[in-house]
Amino acid sequence: MPDFGENDIAIRLARRLIASGQVVLAGDWAAARPSPEAQDAFLEANSWEEYSAWHLGVDDDEQYDARERYGFPVGDFQRVHQSALVHALITAERDGHAEVKRAAEDLLGRLAGR
Repeated sequence: MPDFGENDIAIRLARRLIASGQVVLAGDWAAARPSPEAQDAFLEANSWEEYSAWHLGVDDDEQYDARERYGFPVGDFQRVHQSALVHALITAERDGHAEVKRAAEDLLGRLAGR
């Protein structure tokens, strides 16, 4: 099982997007989550660092330019989705990724405080 720690780049981006109102508060993450094709298109137009900024978790045991390195997406490459953060929180708690769980809790708290 991957060992995901928190991704500071993603946390900072998500905080900025939440503060500026670039969020989706309702919806089903399973339907909104970027498809593999959308992820491919994003990576063709952007760097791996920009891709990583959309994932709360990072597995330092994986290569920098591998999707397996990044987990717990926070949005659709444009906005933070509350449903993505809820999914990240539940999954991180279930799988024992405490840093990711804390980050998701923090971001959900910021959304609630808007």
